[in-house]
Formats: sequence, structure tokens, C-alpha cells
Amino acid sequence: MLLSITVLHLMSFFSADLSALDANYWIRQGDRAFNEQNIEESITHYSRAIEDRPASVLGYLKRAKAYRASGQFENYTNDVQKAMRLDPVYTKTYWEKSKNRSVIPK
Repeated sequence: MLLSITVLHLMSFFSADLSALDANYWIRQGDRAFNEQNIEESITHYSRAIEDRPASVLGYLKRAKAYRASGQFENYTNDVQKAMRLDPVYTKTYWEKSKNRSVIPK
């Protein structure tokens, strides 16, 4: 019984760790696409990062930047607000907020 509980704890620990690795992979892919001016592709990759790690402030901010570059200002605002709710003291969140005064945390 104790062994099975320990194995379950280890599996959940490694699973969470792999999720972070997957999210980082997708963020790097999004950065590559964004730098190549493939904005829609970058949005897709950043979205995958967020799926793998829903609390990824960096994922939301990078996707927000891509939304802004593609003119999707409502999606941009939503992602910046989400990042602000996840981590209200993260400096990059406020940098993005300053670019669009309509971004007000709810």
C-alpha cells in the first residue's frame, strides 16, 4: 500500500515537471515563429504552452504580444488581464498594460 502511494506521488511530480518542459518547448516554438513573422503560428504555439501550463504568465504575455501584432486587440487585452490575475506583481505584465490603457484588471 505504501509503495503504491509513493509511486503515485512520484508519477504526479514527474508529470507536473514534464508539463512545464512541454510548455517551455511550445513557448520556444512560438518565439521562433514570431521572430519569423509567422504571427498566427506563434499564437498557436503559445496557446499550446498555455494548455500544458495554464498558470504560465509568460505564455499569456507572449500570446498577448502576438495578438497585438496581429491586430486582435480584444484577445490581447484578455491575455494581459489573465496574466495580471495570475501574477499581479510581474513587471512584464505591467509593461504590456502600459501599452494599452484599456487593460484594467477585473
